[in-house]
Parts: sequence; C-alpha cells; structure tokens
Amino acid sequence: RFDEDAGGDKPKAKAVTIEAALKKIASHIGQKAKCFKSCRLLLQLLQSKQMNTQNSSSFFEVLRASMEDPKLSAEPELRRIYRKVFLVAESNIKLFEETEQEWVKAYSLLAIVRNELFTDDSFLFNKRMNFVKAQLEGVGTGQGDASRRAWEREALVDCLETAKSFYKLRPWSRTTTDLVTKLAFDQSHHFDDAQK
Repeated sequence: RFDEDAGGDKPKAKAVTIEAALKKIASHIGQKAKCFKSCRLLLQLLQSKQMNTQNSSSFFEVLRASMEDPKLSAEPELRRIYRKVFLVAESNIKLFEETEQEWVKAYSLLAIVRNELFTDDSFLFNKRMNFVKAQLEGVGTGQGDASRRAWEREALVDCLETAKSFYKLRPWSRTTTDLVTKLAFDQSHHFDDAQK
C-alpha cells in the first residue's frame, strides 16, 4: 500500500493500493498523451520491488495494455521508457506465470529489441539483429499459444522493417539486414499473407 501519514491533527491521505494504481495505469497506458507518465509510474513500481508472485498478474495486465497498439512503443518520445519498463519486467520474469513469461518475452521483441535497432551503434545494432535472426530460425518450432506465436512473428516483421528503414542512412547496417531478411524470406512459409 502507498500510505501517507500526515501525522498530528492533519487528515490522513487516502491509501492507494498497488492493485488500484495498476488498474488506473492500465486504463491510461495505451493513450499516447498519457503513455509516458503511465510508463514512468509503472517503472517506479517495478523498480521499487512492488511486484511479487501474488500481484504479478496485475502487473502483466498493465504490460499487455501497453502493447495493445504495438506501434506506440516505437514513438520516438516513448522508446526509452518502454525499453526500461520491459528490461525491468524481464529481470523479474520468474514472478510471472509461465504463459505470462512467454508474452513478456514476445512484447520485449518490440519494447527492447526493435527500439534498440534505432541506434547509431553498429555493435548494438548487429547484436540485436543476431537476436532477431535466432528468433527467426526458431519461428517454425514454437509451441504454445497460437495468438502469442502470431504476435511474435508480427514483432519480428516489425524489427525487420525498422532495420530496413535505416538501410540507406547507415551503410554499415546493410550486410546484417540483408542476411536476416534473406532468412526471413526462407522462413516465410511460417508467416501469414499479411506478414509476408
């Protein structure tokens, strides 16, 4: 609980539970105008170790709400905060249920990997593209929830589109982008028509 004891004769501020705070954050995090502040509040809760096995599903619902519009996390003013939120969520991944863990990993493809592809650092770019490559190599072997697997394939396509958007601007990115794009083409039978 977030309790503020004003002390003395002053009235006590209303206590806000973690659950109530998370519900409010979830209702705002998908709105572009309120997203940054909502992400910042979520990050504060995560960094202050407020998540545990009893309330991790509520935290997960906020993470899910933040990715209802996957393009939102790529907005220039939101990339860093999304990256930070999902890095902290991943560092606490064992607190989530198994299915939620898989979704957090899928969401991280956009919140972390795709957002790090916007870098001018060739080492980081290549590192992230190698991660995309590894994910593409395993795209046909996935088990579990079909909607999560489809979402993850879409996230991989978004990562490739981000990499290709820098093709002319960053000549050093071309070789890696070409190799990973070729692999994606070779794996295209695992993607639906819209993803191809």
